[in-house]
Amino acid sequence: MDYKNLGIRTISGAVLVALLVVATFPMLDQSGLIFLGVFGLISLFATREYMIINGALKIEAFMSGLCSMMLFLSRWSHYNVDDDSSMATYGAMVLLMVVGELFADNTKMAERTKRLLTSQAYIAVPFALMNNLRFEGECVLLFAVFVLIWTNDTFAYLTGSMLGKHKMCVHISPKKSWEGFFGGMVFALAGSVVLWVFFHTIALWQWLVIALVIVTFGTIGDLIESQMKRTLGIKDSGNAIPGHGGLLDRFDSVIVGSVAVNILIMIIL
Repeated sequence: MDYKNLGIRTISGAVLVALLVVATFPMLDQSGLIFLGVFGLISLFATREYMIINGALKIEAFMSGLCSMMLFLSRWSHYNVDDDSSMATYGAMVLLMVVGELFADNTKMAERTKRLLTSQAYIAVPFALMNNLRFEGECVLLFAVFVLIWTNDTFAYLTGSMLGKHKMCVHISPKKSWEGFFGGMVFALAGSVVLWVFFHTIALWQWLVIALVIVTFGTIGDLIESQMKRTLGIKDSGNAIPGHGGLLDRFDSVIVGSVAVNILIMIIL
């Protein structure tokens, strides 16, 4: 066993979890400034990571990351300083990048524009929408999203390792099984009951529905990123988190799951 790598993986994982808990739990970050700093930077570097693995130049990747961070800032500003002017700045930045492609190498213009717009839809928008869950109604929903995804991932892995026989998507993720999927779901549902006990902000049935949505769409998010990496022929999306790979490797479930929860909350609350 590689104890050095295990130690690095454990320490970096613990630091990441601690940062996310502090940033997403309202009582630990009442001003929302830690949330702004942590998730603003994550949205920047996750976008940059996505652009790099899809063949973008470093300056192109960094500028796309800045666009993502600006969109995140615009949603944060909406809730914290009642200012939406940064949304106009975000729109101008994206527009300038698209227009700039008109004067660049025409043979790759469509490819670069598609890459930019895809990065904004796939990463920037979901991270920006996390502000809704963090600040709307003081409902600890974003904190709950992470707790339930971690619970699902942990017990899906354990259940799948012990009982997994029926593969879910062999051509995308050979290790995922239906036993693991439903095992993770059972424990995520149990986790939602615990959240309801501690946070009576919404009804029990709503917590249960949120857990089901997170498990389903979090798994879809994981499969989407697995398919992307398989298509690109890479193992990890990057090395931003020592021992764990890239940011997209760690946030793939959250990216899709949080969007689904946003839509759900519009319906049930």
